[in-house]
Amino acid sequence: IYMQDELIDESEYLTIADGDESIKTFYFDETVKLGASKTYEVRFELIKGYPTGCDINNVKYNDLSLSEIASYDSDLTVRRRLNEILNYHDIIAQANPDSCTLSANLAISDAMKTGVSAMCQTNTQLTRPSIEAGLFQQHASQSAIRNHLFKTGSLHLFDEEGTSTLDIEDWPEDGVQDPCIAVDDENRIIYAIGGHDGNGSAVDRIQGYQFDDDTLTNGNILEHLREYTLDKARYGSECFYWYKDEDAESGNPHKLIVISGMEFTKNEFYKKSTWHQDIQMFEIPQEDSSSGGLLQPRTNPHKLVYNFIDAKPLLVEDVLYFFGGKTQASSKPFVTTLDLNNFGNTPPAPAGLELTKGKALPLIDQVNVNCTEAGQSEEIKKCYMVFAGQSYEDNKLVENGIETDYLQLFCNDNIPDLPSTGVVIGETARRLQDDIIPSFTEFDMKMLSKGKEMTRRRLAEGVPTPESDVFM
Repeated sequence: IYMQDELIDESEYLTIADGDESIKTFYFDETVKLGASKTYEVRFELIKGYPTGCDINNVKYNDLSLSEIASYDSDLTVRRRLNEILNYHDIIAQANPDSCTLSANLAISDAMKTGVSAMCQTNTQLTRPSIEAGLFQQHASQSAIRNHLFKTGSLHLFDEEGTSTLDIEDWPEDGVQDPCIAVDDENRIIYAIGGHDGNGSAVDRIQGYQFDDDTLTNGNILEHLREYTLDKARYGSECFYWYKDEDAESGNPHKLIVISGMEFTKNEFYKKSTWHQDIQMFEIPQEDSSSGGLLQPRTNPHKLVYNFIDAKPLLVEDVLYFFGGKTQASSKPFVTTLDLNNFGNTPPAPAGLELTKGKALPLIDQVNVNCTEAGQSEEIKKCYMVFAGQSYEDNKLVENGIETDYLQLFCNDNIPDLPSTGVVIGETARRLQDDIIPSFTEFDMKMLSKGKEMTRRRLAEGVPTPESDVFM
């Protein structure tokens, strides 16, 4: 079995006696695992060449000599093309979807694609602790820029293979640790908001680092931000960068959403009553701004629906969703929304759904799933995909609490293009059950059957199917 001329696996040798026309089974030492969305080639190769007096004309399939379908490479090596006559029932494979495979194939955003790829690599023993810390444990609400992950405490970048690509010392500056992170992906800027001083006290700093180009290999500290401070010292906040189109011509469109936080790190697992519980929007000072000083926030007068931190933000049409999170005691399954266009008037609200497992800072994406019935017009459903995340229990982080064998997928007819109309959970709502993948509902089995039918048609009739089509 080859992929692009690279040998993936080979069966045990099999000897066929002259005149033997019985069905043969090729045995492998162990199950051959093939990746999704990749093309493989199955070859039958003679190890010691043909026996005396035998050649390609003596080798037949369904009474057709292979010499009749032989083709030649540039080096005149004979290659037998069986695809035109091979009955696909003769080759049997079983697909066992796991959460890594499903997430990788459904992911749309670069952040999700890179996060899933890096977390599901098997050769990242050296970098995995840093990747997990950057994604799930450092209160970094946003932890990817373009197709790279990062971790602070010096600035470390990792590509989708989990390989370290860049280390920038002394950023964030002045020994600031575990700041909240917001990312301006368009302008390649990472913002570090708050954090702590290493001795347990929160800081009120805002810092920025901007990369020079899309290679993400060189950049500079945004020096003008050194002159500014937040409204209060904040550790453990949730942060998000938002570009407000309406202010692009008449004002400053670069906004920073900052939620909650605390004054001392000891209160993270002790007193949530001391957490700020506020919702603020700051304008991010630009390089041509006047002198520094205290950043004046626009305050949402309403309190949070739940007093938590480490929820993962997802922006959909100017409505900010927050998935999961944690209290001082444990990780939670909450999902809430905040309408940014009505920031000062609209309180945060429950989204109408909950995760099947409580997780802090899980990877989130809004994806499209093809739920088209055979013979019907195309039906693409919008779904929320939740992968990994950190578990907390009994007022502490759970060791080995980051699961990559578990996927949460929420599909509903009422997930709209404009989430401000609300998300309603009813009988049509679907989500994977509490068991690990694979776990199928009756609806899943129905769609799986449809997927098999479409696969049969593609093989038998050559019906093309776009790579984006996913059958669940």
